[in-house]
Parts: sequence; C-alpha cells; structure tokens
Amino acid sequence: MNAPVWLQVATAVAVTFAVAMFALVLYLKRKDQADEHVGVEMHVSPYIRRTALLTAAEQRFYARLFQAVGNEALICPKVRLADVIEVRGDAIEWQAAWNRIAAKHLDFVLATPDEQQILLGIELDDGSHMLPNRQQRDEWLDRALVAAGLPLLRVRVRSDYDPAALRREIEQKLTMVAR
Repeated sequence: MNAPVWLQVATAVAVTFAVAMFALVLYLKRKDQADEHVGVEMHVSPYIRRTALLTAAEQRFYARLFQAVGNEALICPKVRLADVIEVRGDAIEWQAAWNRIAAKHLDFVLATPDEQQILLGIELDDGSHMLPNRQQRDEWLDRALVAAGLPLLRVRVRSDYDPAALRREIEQKLTMVAR
C-alpha cells in the first residue's frame, strides 16, 4: 500500500524533527552534566597564588604598626574601600558611586578589637603617589573619607618607622575625629 507523496514527505519531516529534538535534548543534558564537573576549572586557569599578602614595604610598616597599637586595635590589611564606607543616594548616583569604591582598598584599617568598629584608615604613600593620576585618586579618597567621617592617616614609605611616633600620629587623628 503506497501512501501519497505528500504524506511520505510529511512523515519523513516529522521523524527527522523528532530525532533532531531528541539529539538536542540529549546534547544539552550531557553538556550541563559536564559543566557541573568542569565549569569552575575551565574558568580559573589564569589565576595563581601570590606568595605573600603584603609587600615588603607593607610588612615592615605592619610590624611597626603592631608595636605602636599592640592589642589595643585590630590591624586589618588591604581592606576593600566598600567594606568601610557605604554609598547613599538614588539609584543612578548609587551605581556610579559604588563603581568608584568597589575595586579600591585601603592599605590598613584599625578597628576596635572587641566589636571591630572601624577607627582609622591608613595609606602608605610610596613614590607612585607623586604621579598626577595617583594624586587625583588620593585627593578623591581623602574627600570621600572625610564625607564618610572616617579619618585617614597617610604615611610616607620609609625603610623603618618609629612606633612611638606612629602611635602619636594615630592618637592625633583619632582625637581630631572625636572633637
């Protein structure tokens, strides 16, 4: 029994479509399973671990800073700016302001040891802070922290630091805010 040509063509198209859909569903299912196992690994290959959290200059400063504050303050290195100041304003202003702080950090933040209340930001200024674009960034950071009510201590990078002098500078900055 021979079916009309149009019915044979329609049947062939329907069967081809069904097989194609089955193959597509099978492919997508296997791809999802493969992505679950390999997805993270596929996207992390350009990353390597740093050897130290702090540079040599930051390590020297940290050691003297610890001598200056001891257990009276928690010393937090490389704190993201967005973790110490918040953005206020409408949605458009908020996003623009957030973008300015999201990827920046302070070299050190001092906080109370018990409740981790933020006391003071500290920036180590090396030779790069003499560059015009860096000076603009520093000026912006200074204004942002003043507006947020967070004192900032800027310290020029040196080969060594006097812990007693450092403590006096910290106390002076904290006293200025308390007034």
